[in-house]
Amino acid sequence: MKKRIIAFVCSLLVGPLVLKAQEQARCVATTQSGSEIVGYIKNYHGTYLITGGFTLQRDGKEMKLYPKNLDKVVINDTIIYKSLLSDKGEKSLMYAMEEGTPLSLYRHSIRYTGNLPGSGFSVWIDNKYFIKKGSEVVLVKDRKLLKDPEEFFPNAPTVLLQHIKDTKRDDVDENLPRWIREYNKAILK
Repeated sequence: MKKRIIAFVCSLLVGPLVLKAQEQARCVATTQSGSEIVGYIKNYHGTYLITGGFTLQRDGKEMKLYPKNLDKVVINDTIIYKSLLSDKGEKSLMYAMEEGTPLSLYRHSIRYTGNLPGSGFSVWIDNKYFIKKGSEVVLVKDRKLLKDPEEFFPNAPTVLLQHIKDTKRDDVDENLPRWIREYNKAILK
């Protein structure tokens, strides 16, 4: 949790620098039917969330795009979002942290605002992680992953499973991409 707060504060400090350099981010949205919509996202920055949809600038006009109509969104040719079912059963655009075979890892970020006791108005981002295997998408729950990693990483090498079990709960977020890479590499051998 501390790392999430520190990352958010750092993004707020760096955000204006990124925003200034990135007034328009090139965006290619692929629809469910396979057609591409090319345009720009205005004021794109590191904490910009497109989870529930976003506004695309195209030929001087604005278009609202939503996850239910999209398959994939690529920003600046490097940042990839996929439209997947979230744990609440609705489609959301999720950041592809690690795409591979047989497992892929996606991050679903939600921005919350509110008044916290003693600190006043606050904004925070909650990240949920999903592992995709084939067509199945599973929410990663830290405690369950640390207790029973075999459920998320079937037939994984014993060393990897033991490393996952020995990891502290606060360190799961930063280790997930590496575990996915190691698992995919071991399974494909």
